Amino acid sequence: MSQRNLQLYTKVAAVLIAVTAFALAMDIHPNAGKTAASFLKLGLGARAIGMGESYAGIADDVYAVYWNPAGLNSLERNEITAMHTEWFQDIRYEYASAAIRLDEKSVCAFSLGGLYLSGIERRTVLELPEDDASVPVGTFGAYDLLAVASYSMKLDDNWTLGANLKGILESIDVYSGFTAAVDIGAMYKLSKNVKLGMVLQNFGPHLTIISTSYWLPLNVKVGLGFVIPEWNLTGDVDINQPIDNFTKISGGLEYNFSNTIFLRAGYRYRVTDPDILQVAGITAGVGFRLDEYQLDYAFVPFGELGITHRISFTARLGKK
Repeated sequence: MSQRNLQLYTKVAAVLIAVTAFALAMDIHPNAGKTAASFLKLGLGARAIGMGESYAGIADDVYAVYWNPAGLNSLERNEITAMHTEWFQDIRYEYASAAIRLDEKSVCAFSLGGLYLSGIERRTVLELPEDDASVPVGTFGAYDLLAVASYSMKLDDNWTLGANLKGILESIDVYSGFTAAVDIGAMYKLSKNVKLGMVLQNFGPHLTIISTSYWLPLNVKVGLGFVIPEWNLTGDVDINQPIDNFTKISGGLEYNFSNTIFLRAGYRYRVTDPDILQVAGITAGVGFRLDEYQLDYAFVPFGELGITHRISFTARLGKK
């Protein structure tokens, strides 16, 4: 092999190695870890979670506050709900919301949520070279709070708009930060049984803790929801583009048995995931309805991190 060819092959190999390294590095988004208030990414409502967290094109109950505030106008009655999330490492998230129809074309809602973790061990700081271990000196806690005011207006037979105004508080030990954000949603009726949802989530100023400022987890979402009445099926496909991660595609189905029992399944896929059938993307759930009261449960595995559970209860009040 000539010296010239050897140099050429060496350059090609170097380029291939660089491209491979870049592709491997792309598994971690360049903005990963740069956002605060990550609890805003946690989906709400066991029904939506069981359907693969794909709900922007359906969003026909009080949990539209989270998935697409425009969907609040689908409510036929006033609704109140409460939800409990059992997350990793003893992290828990509680949420409650109430939606009230004001007139034929407008609905408002008010929501409160809180994520909390207690009993975090506080340890001494290693200050001297001879220090070989820190020692425990008590415990501290961390919590996040969310307050939301929502409004949805029906423009015509096809278009519906909605918006959220949110107050966000993050606290760890004696340090805390507060900011506000908005969500803007729209829903367009493509046909009797098909709707297109579009949402901008968590748009607002940075959240500052001590002297460091962090972005909010901005997310742009598009969803296509559909109903197949003859099969008793409801489904949705969502595409999410967050500011701090790669594109996520999710889909889910719900089977309605006599409007009493609801079986749900879904799947979430991130475009950089090497295995399209990984267990961590699967979701499942079940719902039970009696008159105007409904209890929903969702089961979501996260691989080695463990399994998470959501339970939500919804009551529909007043006349249609």
